[in-house]
Amino acid sequence: MGCITLKGYTKNCSGSIGGIKKVVIYDKADLDLDNMTVTDGVITDLTAIGTGYSYDFLKDNSSWSEAIVGDGVIASVHFEPKVDLVFRRMSKELRNEIMELSKTDVVIFVKDKNSEIFVIGTDSGLSLGGSTGGQSGAKLDELNGETLSFTGKEGYKAYLLDSTLEDTLM
Repeated sequence: MGCITLKGYTKNCSGSIGGIKKVVIYDKADLDLDNMTVTDGVITDLTAIGTGYSYDFLKDNSSWSEAIVGDGVIASVHFEPKVDLVFRRMSKELRNEIMELSKTDVVIFVKDKNSEIFVIGTDSGLSLGGSTGGQSGAKLDELNGETLSFTGKEGYKAYLLDSTLEDTLM
């Protein structure tokens, strides 16, 4: 039997796994979003004016989601992305980067465990919306680090990044 389901939706016959491999967080002002090219929901041209903060993640600890919020009365729809990142090991560098990230709207590039790259926050930007707070952990198997939550309200769903741009933006 093929991998086609009803109404033309093609079911991917290979597995789909959750989790984040890597993120790059840019200050929104460090991307030339005015000249970004999007084709069928995929960013095919985008230039970074500045550099981003790059982080690799272990399995099973960071994620992103995107809620669709609609209002039937005024016929509007917007999207509410949330990126939860678990940073292991408290350090001076992490502390200083958190301080910088808290000052501005950001755009987050997320490479997931399926090797897809999603670009989140290109419309209005994401803000550092919360944290579990830095923690030392009490036991050997508890987190020494911090979980940061970035949230936003966007007019568009997150875009995918064309793989030809990965080397320059990730």
